[in-house]
Amino acid sequence: MIAIAAVVLTGSLARILETSSGKAAWMTVFLDIAHRFSVGFERIFLETVPFLLLGAFASAIVAHIFTNADIQALFTGRTLRSVLMGILAAVILPVGDGGSVLLARQLLRKGAGVPAAAGLMLAGPGVNLIAVGAGLATDGMAGLTGMRFAAAVLFALVFGLILSQENEPERLICTKLQPVAAGNSASLPGLEGTGRGGTAKTVALTAAREFLEFMPLLVMAAFIGALLQALIPDGWIPPIPGSVPGQFAGAGLWAVLTAQSAVGDLYTIQAGSSSWTAGAQWMYLLVGMAVDIKLILFYGRIFRRKALLYWILLVLSMSMLASLAIGMVGGVN
Repeated sequence: MIAIAAVVLTGSLARILETSSGKAAWMTVFLDIAHRFSVGFERIFLETVPFLLLGAFASAIVAHIFTNADIQALFTGRTLRSVLMGILAAVILPVGDGGSVLLARQLLRKGAGVPAAAGLMLAGPGVNLIAVGAGLATDGMAGLTGMRFAAAVLFALVFGLILSQENEPERLICTKLQPVAAGNSASLPGLEGTGRGGTAKTVALTAAREFLEFMPLLVMAAFIGALLQALIPDGWIPPIPGSVPGQFAGAGLWAVLTAQSAVGDLYTIQAGSSSWTAGAQWMYLLVGMAVDIKLILFYGRIFRRKALLYWILLVLSMSMLASLAIGMVGGVN
C-alpha cells in the first residue's frame, strides 16, 4: 500500500507541476524523474501481471488435479532427467518469468525434486512459447530468440545439476516447501480453495490466493526498479560508448533495473539494435532473462541465500562469457 500511495503521490505532483507556469530548472528535473519513474513502474508491473496470473492458475491446477504421486513420478530425483522434465514443463506451460516461480513452488510442495523446480524457474522466461513466438515474429529477432532459447536451456541444466549435488534439500529451499507425506493437495494447508462450488471453483479460489500473495512483491519490485531507473545517470543507460566491460556492465545493470518480461526485452533490443553492440545486446537479453529485481524477490520466496547466490553468480558469469563470444564473432542475424 505504501508503494501504491507513493506512485499516486508522485503522479499527482508531476501533473500539478506540469500544468503550472513555472520554468525552474528543478521543476524540469523533477518532471523528468517523475516521467521515468511512472514509465518504469508501469512497464514492470503490466508486463509481469499476465504471466503471474497464468502461473497462479497452473499452480492451482497442479494443487487440486494432480496427486503427489503423479508429480513425483514425473519430477522426482537428482538426475539429468529431473532437470529436463522441469525445462520441458517451462516450454509447454506459458508461465514466463513470474508464473514459473508459483508453479515451481507448487511442484516442490507436491514432492518434485529441487533440480526440476530450478530447471523450470531458470528456463521459463527464455523458452516459454509466448516469448519464443513473439521473438520469431519480430523483425530481425529470430536469431537472438533461438540463441536465447538455447542459452536458457543451458543455464537451467547447469543450475539444476549443481543443485542436484546437494544431499539436503532443506539447505537450498525454504523449510515450508519441503514435500509432505500425503498423496494429494488436501495435505497442503493454505493452498486449497474453500467453498462447495466443485473443482473449478476450488481451483479459481486457490489461483486467486496464489496471485494475491505475490502481488505485494511485484508492486515492491516495480517501485524499486522504477525509482532506480529514474535516478540512474543517463551515462549508465545503454548504449554506453567506450570499453567493452563498461558496455556489458551498463547493459547488465539496465536489464536488472528494467525487469522486463522476455517479450519486452526483445522489443527493447529491436528498438536500439542499431546503436547497441552485439555483445551488449546479448548481455541485456541473458541477464534480463534470469536476474532482475522482480525475480530476485520472487526467488527469495523459494530459495535460501546459498542457492540464490549460486544462481546469480552462475547467470552473470555465463552471460559475460557468452556476450564476449558473441561480440567477438560480430553478433547474430
